[in-house]
Amino acid sequence: MAQDSMDGQDMLPSARVHYDFRLTRESGDSFFGQKDIKENLRQWGIEDTLTLTQVQFCPTFMVHEETTFLRQLLTFIVDNPAKPRMEHMMRSTKTSVESVQWERLKCTAMSMDFFNCLIDKGDKEEESKYQGERIVSKSGNIRGCFPDVFDGVTVSDKLRELLVNPDSENADAFSPAQQEELLFHVFRVLAVGGGVCQPDDSLEPYTKAAKALYKDLVSVHKNASTGKLEIAASKVYRVTEASTVTNHNDNDARKTNPEGAISSSEGGNGAVVGTGGDGGGGGTSSFWKEECAPSNSSSPHSTCLVVVDLAKKRASVLWNEFLPFW
Repeated sequence: MAQDSMDGQDMLPSARVHYDFRLTRESGDSFFGQKDIKENLRQWGIEDTLTLTQVQFCPTFMVHEETTFLRQLLTFIVDNPAKPRMEHMMRSTKTSVESVQWERLKCTAMSMDFFNCLIDKGDKEEESKYQGERIVSKSGNIRGCFPDVFDGVTVSDKLRELLVNPDSENADAFSPAQQEELLFHVFRVLAVGGGVCQPDDSLEPYTKAAKALYKDLVSVHKNASTGKLEIAASKVYRVTEASTVTNHNDNDARKTNPEGAISSSEGGNGAVVGTGGDGGGGGTSSFWKEECAPSNSSSPHSTCLVVVDLAKKRASVLWNEFLPFW
């Protein structure tokens, strides 16, 4: 998958910025509240692992502080679970994100025509340019394949096989430019599903759910000059890895790091400070199950997407931890 040349490698911030966050009421209610969506998520095995958290933030987002923003945002979400099913993560200890790695994504797709590349056109001349059969028949049914397992994902259809197998003969069904789009990654989360997934036989349930979730993540407005609808200015990130520090005693931790920000506890070198395993400190660890970002031990199919709406000063975090059945 193509990556932006400015992808983040936990760069040290150029200036100290502390962001304040406040949970919003909606937090994906319009998506998770739909009866058919609930049934789909249950069928796909992600009803209990897929979460969408939305927060308001201030001050204004600064592009040159992307890593600082992501660290503080994820720290806030870890310690402030937004949904009842995340309450088991609440605890007396405070967890801070020590480091993040990320890549930028694009957010320009405006139509479900985005997925036409998967579907037979019914034009023999056009199809002759495509090597082999397309993933989805003209009637909308997903074509099957020999069963196989890739990093804990059992597949028996060409759609999920191309999404989890980097060596798939259909890997180029989505162009490199498409694979940099937020809509592609939203679709992928839903179509891959969880460790116990009962996949759909047709494409429509996936695209319908992807459209509904995408609408919760982005804002659309009319361009005053052209009169056309377009997506409001947003910054989109895929967090590829994160690690945390747990402070068992906030007061002692502040003595160790008096300049630490409330949400991120950043030290003088721009990283989170944590002392040893005894006393007031904690230790570093990878994000554990269902926190909000992949760790170095997570499944490659775990996903954390962050969408920053610049005008609304709203950040949305879509997180799914893939838990293999076997």
